[in-house]
Amino acid sequence: MKIILAKTAGFCFGVKRAIGAVEDMLDKGEKRIYTLGPIIHNEEMVNNLAARGVQVVDSPDRAEDGTLLVIRTHGVPRSVLDYIKEKGISYQDETCPLVSKIHKIVEKASSDGNTVFIIGTPEHPEVVGIRGYAGKDSFIFENAEQLECFTDKNPQFANKSVLMAAQTTLNLSEWKKCCDYFKKKLYKWHDF
Repeated sequence: MKIILAKTAGFCFGVKRAIGAVEDMLDKGEKRIYTLGPIIHNEEMVNNLAARGVQVVDSPDRAEDGTLLVIRTHGVPRSVLDYIKEKGISYQDETCPLVSKIHKIVEKASSDGNTVFIIGTPEHPEVVGIRGYAGKDSFIFENAEQLECFTDKNPQFANKSVLMAAQTTLNLSEWKKCCDYFKKKLYKWHDF
């Protein structure tokens, strides 16, 4: 039997960066680390970090005084980050740089008055985080069919400026279907 390892196997650079940062903190003696949600979707890695003392919490308030709260690779909504800062919780933001870039783009588009359409899994932490930068005039769609159904039932969006963003792990063919649909419908398209 011949086994060939795919070139794309393993963690993406954002995950490698975050895991490396947490491991470096542990190696330097930082013993009281919490992650806001699992740092990545990999049970084995989360368990390995837990064996070294890293605890997962579901709220910034669960991080005890004198600890470091690490924001996971998926990022968090702006309101959560603001809360952490307001409460003076010691933290390190390990949001994937690509996700952080989406946050900035979505936040600017929203503040400029654009509607934001997000393509991804609605309950996925990354999508929740993105929407947290998008403001009230934002909508989430899992696929091109949902997007098409929504815009067909709401033709007023054809006259609005729309920014479309995607979950970083979205299937590329699904993203292309969404883009093709928008171009076909002649929406006002903004590239950032």
